[in-house]
Amino acid sequence: MDALSKPFAQLSDSDHGPLIIVATYIFLTTSCLAMCVKIWTRLSTAGTLVATDWLMLAGIVLAVAQASTLTIAVENGLGQRASDLGAEQLEEVSKALYATNILTILVLAAAKSSIVLLIVSVQPFRPVVLSCYILLAIIASWCVAGSFALAFQCHSSKPWTLGGGDTDTCVDQFALQVGLGVVDIITDLAIVALAFFMMRGVQTNRQRKWMVIALFGLRISIPPFTICALVTYRAYYYSQPQDRTWHAVAPVIWTQVMLSMSIITSCIPSIKRFFIDVQSGLMGVTISEVYELTHSGGKATQLQNTSKSGTSSGLASKVGVLSASRSQGSRLSGTGLSQQGAKGGPYANMAHGAYGNTSRVEGKL
Repeated sequence: MDALSKPFAQLSDSDHGPLIIVATYIFLTTSCLAMCVKIWTRLSTAGTLVATDWLMLAGIVLAVAQASTLTIAVENGLGQRASDLGAEQLEEVSKALYATNILTILVLAAAKSSIVLLIVSVQPFRPVVLSCYILLAIIASWCVAGSFALAFQCHSSKPWTLGGGDTDTCVDQFALQVGLGVVDIITDLAIVALAFFMMRGVQTNRQRKWMVIALFGLRISIPPFTICALVTYRAYYYSQPQDRTWHAVAPVIWTQVMLSMSIITSCIPSIKRFFIDVQSGLMGVTISEVYELTHSGGKATQLQNTSKSGTSSGLASKVGVLSASRSQGSRLSGTGLSQQGAKGGPYANMAHGAYGNTSRVEGKL
């Protein structure tokens, strides 16, 4: 028993730091599991990673770094009374929280960008795609501006200072957090709205439409946690007397919940096989186009079929949700339709042009 090392942190009336450690690593582990499932699903169905996956991988790496900085902060006294800490400990806590805040913005931006690119990969109608790119520009601007604002919030030789002292020359840090939080909430709501408008143009039944909207709509659960973090920041910034190391516990925990939910809700849509039905609905629009080209005597029919096949193949690989059994069945179906096309007239060619493309798309996955 004498060989047992001292515990890293021990919860007590004077030390609430362990609460931060427990919350941080529980939510980080959950986020990592969601990311692993997403990557496994993608590789097992599409065989390759795309931009949405790489962004989420970057987000997870940044989330691990953010958890590490919080661990350093707790180790040096975060969650304890400032009066019980030495000057050197306060300095280390300040530096760790300074890095944590900036990393939080980067993680949130990566998660938001990932799910917006996922909507783009489903290839909705042009207005939705244009709105997605506008939202990506807003997210990027929010990330860059927020990171710089947090990095230079105090005009001193030590910008990581906790602030609140008579000699500090910092901006209104609470107002800065509120501003960043408001934009965070607006972008989350915009993502849900884009998913709704995306599904309006998909030819599938109402139940499947609402199922996909619900998958993207899970992000609606994030703003309440953002609001809770902002509310608890008031005590952190305005408590009298100032004791930020003690009052940081609540806002930090709410921020970790928000961060984890942002990562998880960005992973969930791409690991659901409901997108197969979404793709079928989108390719259903192609049938009339191929039919029109076939019967108008156009010479671009074969080129159109090839183009649509390539586009649909890209769509399926980006979503990455096709099962092997369905893929095999689609190939068999495509073979049967090809045989019928050899015997039938122009309507058989129409079926082969439209559904044959679908079988080739699925057969490649």
